[in-house]
Amino acid sequence: MQNADLHARAILTANSCIATARLIVRGFTMGDLDEIAEVFGDPQVMWTKPETMTREQTGTWLEGALLRYCSDGMGECAVVLKSTGRVIGDCGLVMREIESERLPELNWDLRSDVWGNGYATEAARGVLAHSASLGLRRFCALIKRQNERSRRVAARLGMKLERRVEWEGGAWDIWVIRCDRSGSVDHGEA
Repeated sequence: MQNADLHARAILTANSCIATARLIVRGFTMGDLDEIAEVFGDPQVMWTKPETMTREQTGTWLEGALLRYCSDGMGECAVVLKSTGRVIGDCGLVMREIESERLPELNWDLRSDVWGNGYATEAARGVLAHSASLGLRRFCALIKRQNERSRRVAARLGMKLERRVEWEGGAWDIWVIRCDRSGSVDHGEA
């Protein structure tokens, strides 16, 4: 499937529900606002941004995520811990214009108090496998060079550092992966 044709395909939407061993990755609802606002209000999570997000700013972000489900057929999804039912962050795909190419970017943000448990990797693997089963093959992740945690997650996923790009006024490393239909890493050209 060509990247330009992705908007017509429902990959990750409000109705999505991906189950992993410990997590549910599902479409956001406005009812998730308070829990995701806690994530985006944490300075440890938002350290690459100029400042944390207020509840109001998070509400605007959440409305945008819900709109992307319709406009792009994909967006960020809530990451829910099965054992508690609590939203611990987001993981999903967002279409990005990067150096004149429209690419699905895999991203994740999790509460800092759950870091170190492998949840980001687990959620991202679920998103990759689900998306690959629906025909998406090539994914990227934009990661700040100094973000060691996200670089390790990308490496565990099988992503490879491709190059440094200028995006939204800053320098980012672009990590890429190509998956086969099962969601496994395709060792051909990324």
